[in-house]
Amino acid sequence: MKNLILVVIAFLFLSGCGRAEKIAKLEQRCVNNEVAYCLKLGKIYSRRDVNKSANYYQKACDLGDKRGCYRQAVLLNSKSINSQKDSEKIESLLKKTCDLGTPKACFELGEYYEDDPKTQDKANELFARSCEQRYGVACYKLAEIYGEKNDAASEKKYLDLACQYRYKDACRDDQDEKNK
Repeated sequence: MKNLILVVIAFLFLSGCGRAEKIAKLEQRCVNNEVAYCLKLGKIYSRRDVNKSANYYQKACDLGDKRGCYRQAVLLNSKSINSQKDSEKIESLLKKTCDLGTPKACFELGEYYEDDPKTQDKANELFARSCEQRYGVACYKLAEIYGEKNDAASEKKYLDLACQYRYKDACRDDQDEKNK
């Protein structure tokens, strides 16, 4: 029994060392500006050390990778890092990610702006931009906005696009309208 415990402890120790070596290799490749490895490290640390994870995602973002920017924005927006959200940083990261072509980031940035009447037009532009990039949720959001404005033609247009871009709620809503 004692030998079995020693074998298990030795195995756990050796497997832990192998992991440390792998992480060290990933870190070196990230230091060498290899974006994929910065992203991998960000993911590895996302459950253990969110600050470290955010740093790796920031590095990927600084290297021009939209996934790194988006993932860092998501981390900052979560309560994992702190309860006071860094609004300006999140907004900046979502804008950069949107500009790099991530429709979900454009949509989320639009949601960021939509509650303030002063920035509602900006929000709608971002929803439209996201919809143009085939993000069905954004098209559905635009359908709702035009529905509230009693613009049936625009509402139908965006509802059809949302369904076409595989947003299932839009397809159900469109089907419900046809059945009336």
